[in-house]
Amino acid sequence: MSNTGTTQDPASGGHPRLVFSSGGMAAADSAAAAGVQREFALLPGRTVIGSGAGVNLRLAGLADRHAEVRRNESGQWVYVHLGPPDASKVNGQPVTEAVLHTGDRIEIGDWLLSYARDEYADHGGLDDVADQTIAEPPNTET
Repeated sequence: MSNTGTTQDPASGGHPRLVFSSGGMAAADSAAAAGVQREFALLPGRTVIGSGAGVNLRLAGLADRHAEVRRNESGQWVYVHLGPPDASKVNGQPVTEAVLHTGDRIEIGDWLLSYARDEYADHGGLDDVADQTIAEPPNTET
């Protein structure tokens, strides 16, 4: 059994962010054609997304307060749909609320975003090995 898992940097929360996906053809001299992706770092606690005044991430074509991404008490980031019915999808599925994982694709109105958070492999330490009990093979002598 492996003790390998993933964790996030607890001090910064793993730099959670939304990455804009560009569809179609990019103009030859654009940042998208050069491989530059636009990112929006999520704010501590909660980020409100919409087209109205007072939102943190303003995107044209959305309801004034369309959605929010908030950090729950377990340190996970959760997408919450606030806008009109059937207007948000996470990984192609309509949602009202979804815990986000690195690589999740969020469709919000005509916008396509990906959720990213730096994760680090956690392989356990030598103490983990010392605490394991190794079973003896069964005695097969008769």
